[in-house]
Amino acid sequence: MLLPAGESTLQQVRQLGESLKAVCHPASEAADRMEAALQTYESFEELAIDHARLFVGPFALLAPPYGSIYLEGERRLMEIRL
Repeated sequence: MLLPAGESTLQQVRQLGESLKAVCHPASEAADRMEAALQTYESFEELAIDHARLFVGPFALLAPPYGSIYLEGERRLMEIRL
């Protein structure tokens, strides 16, 4: 069972899935999968550790949280085009 902070996150994801059903069914299904994935964590701390490992480091970012890394052909950070 997730800690209170994790339970709040779980409720928000559940609400997101419900809200998306009327707008975009595939996005609603993705939110449902996200809810199911969140329920596999034993604690919010475990989820926070996984988040940090992906987006913070300490040595390398496994999933950089910058769109330009994925959108620019040369994987540059915030490339400016003139």
